[in-house]
Amino acid sequence: MNPAAVSFYLYYPEGKAHRGIKALPVTGAAVRINYWQFVSFFIQFEDMGEINPHYAGLKKLQDNYILFLVEKAGIPVSFCVFRLHKVDLVEIDLLVVRRDLRRMGLGRMLYSYLEQSFPDGTAFFVENTTFAGSKFFKSCGFYKDVDLIKVLKGGNRLPPVY
Repeated sequence: MNPAAVSFYLYYPEGKAHRGIKALPVTGAAVRINYWQFVSFFIQFEDMGEINPHYAGLKKLQDNYILFLVEKAGIPVSFCVFRLHKVDLVEIDLLVVRRDLRRMGLGRMLYSYLEQSFPDGTAFFVENTTFAGSKFFKSCGFYKDVDLIKVLKGGNRLPPVY
């Protein structure tokens, strides 16, 4: 998919607005969306891949930061759920690409955009992941530690593709 044919949308709860604005200064190109816009995007994802449909985190998505990758027609194609534990410590909870668009680089495009939004020294980590998720994050430069972790440095960022 052509990077010029996509947009980024960022959801976060009203109660986290002060942290979202401070912690995500580079996401100025991402359009802030409200709860109802988040719901209208999220319900378009019928297939969550290997994710257990009973995963408790699915019931609490609205309490997190969610970055959506949306094609020009306004249809969401991918999203990433993440938490800011500190300004420089980011946990990625989920990264999902629509089934019919997998293996086209959209997950990497979305993750790259998120990564470019944080300064050097920021640590990204993934606590629990599926086999496919583990392969994906390792291909993005994460390495095995507790689970998967990546500390941003000048030479280890994914190149921007948006």
